[in-house]
Amino acid sequence: MKRSTGRINKRVFLDGGCLFIVALLLSFFTAGCATISPVPPKISGECQALWHSMEDVITREKVRDSYAPLLDGYDYLRADRFLLALGQLAHSSREEHALIEQMRVLDLQRRYLELEFLSDSALADLIPDGTIADEGVFKRHVASCSAELLQADRRDPDYFHKVMKAVNTDQDYSTLYRILGLYPVTQLYVGHRIKVYEDEHPVLVGAQPLAVKRIIEPRAGRPLSAKRIELILRNGRLKPFLNFQFAEQELDDLVRHYSPVFELGGDSFGRISKSGARWQVDEHDPVVYYYLSHALIQGIPALQINYVIWFNERREPAPWYTAGHLDGMNVRVTLDWQGRPLVYDSIGNCGCFYFGLLNDDLVVQKPQGHTGFSPRIAGLLPRIEPSNHLSVQVESGSNRVVGVATRSLDDENQKYRLLPYALLERHSGELQTKFFDEDGYVDDTSRLERYFLFPMGIPNIGAMRQRGRQPITLVGRAYFDDPYLLADILVVKAEVPAKNKLLKSRKKRQSNLQRRVEAGKSMSRPGRSRRTDKYERDEDVEQ
Repeated sequence: MKRSTGRINKRVFLDGGCLFIVALLLSFFTAGCATISPVPPKISGECQALWHSMEDVITREKVRDSYAPLLDGYDYLRADRFLLALGQLAHSSREEHALIEQMRVLDLQRRYLELEFLSDSALADLIPDGTIADEGVFKRHVASCSAELLQADRRDPDYFHKVMKAVNTDQDYSTLYRILGLYPVTQLYVGHRIKVYEDEHPVLVGAQPLAVKRIIEPRAGRPLSAKRIELILRNGRLKPFLNFQFAEQELDDLVRHYSPVFELGGDSFGRISKSGARWQVDEHDPVVYYYLSHALIQGIPALQINYVIWFNERREPAPWYTAGHLDGMNVRVTLDWQGRPLVYDSIGNCGCFYFGLLNDDLVVQKPQGHTGFSPRIAGLLPRIEPSNHLSVQVESGSNRVVGVATRSLDDENQKYRLLPYALLERHSGELQTKFFDEDGYVDDTSRLERYFLFPMGIPNIGAMRQRGRQPITLVGRAYFDDPYLLADILVVKAEVPAKNKLLKSRKKRQSNLQRRVEAGKSMSRPGRSRRTDKYERDEDVEQ
């Protein structure tokens, strides 16, 4: 990064006197300023040294968080696919500044997670002479340096465009692999085999295709009317892009309201923990990990709620080359402006086996071939009444979704806990080493299919992957978290409401989030903080 030095501070003192003298002084001052070019503020050597040291230590200890990549040349910023898409929609300096700040906050959030996984000796190396003994104080120092680096660089009049050019989120398709694998030829055969597999393994809608061994469902949340849901969505939108950030109780209400039921033909899903050197799933503690994401529908962010489950293994009747340690799936709902489900879609945690269900009251599917990605639309979404939840039917062994229906909650059924997906990405009492490695994979989950499907360009295909690192097609290119994924395959029948009808004014919600990040209020490492994680505490009380 090229940085300038120097600082100019000007103060003008006007004392009393006649109007002529005041005007004359002002004219001299104005003329003098016209000849002086603004000089960017100086970057302190301490901040530069700290940043370089952090990057070196994080790389050396292999604790890099891979959810969102650092920007080349601007290593205090990170961007995911949603922020990249917002950059293409930013048309004013206010929007550009807001977007850059979101990139900086995203970097701080992920950087704090990386710092928590550093060994004590490595963390001590970042704190010269023990001058900063408290971890929270150190994080605030990191945030201060981050702001300093940003202020120095943003004096470049072309700064925003250079930043956007530095964003690269296409990390999971390898052009080299496709060249070596003669992709233009091999993709024809692979595409044909995918079509045959999908025809032979349909996802049935409204049927009961398997003998159910157990039903695991969420605990009932507070009843939400359609009007209340719409109000929650309006309350949660942030200016200037209308993306979402919810208050704690409102988030809990939404997540519970749309949470699916799982009908299992055999094995149970559960909480991720570690047994010796290997990750495992505690089937006696059913847990669904959730997180929020955004789609862009007609240029406006639409809320998505993701529900992720994990199994201990994938085995027969799955094809032998896809079998292996750990498996799981993500079930996602995309909501319209009023909170009605537009689409439910799903992938395996490897990024494989994408399919979607469309609400034909609200959306129309575009003709196949409209984009390079031809999605599998399994059918129409069953009608979900307020008292019902989507029910996902999962085959034993393969963990494949074989059908979907609707089901009302029953007190006699087993219950699962809802926990934030972020718990899989942070240091905790159970996850003292990284669950997702620096490339976004879960260790020891590689599959044999990677050896003969490499021509499709996806390294380590079949391995379990972190959110943000899930390519979902072998032919073409597509990512599960692409905010335009659904916009490319469907058309919403209703027009987008005016922005003032989507947004309710909330004071400084965005700046409050920024203040929490800059205050170092991240998920703290056990042993360095006695704070109990709020979500774990709430769920334990609920049990």
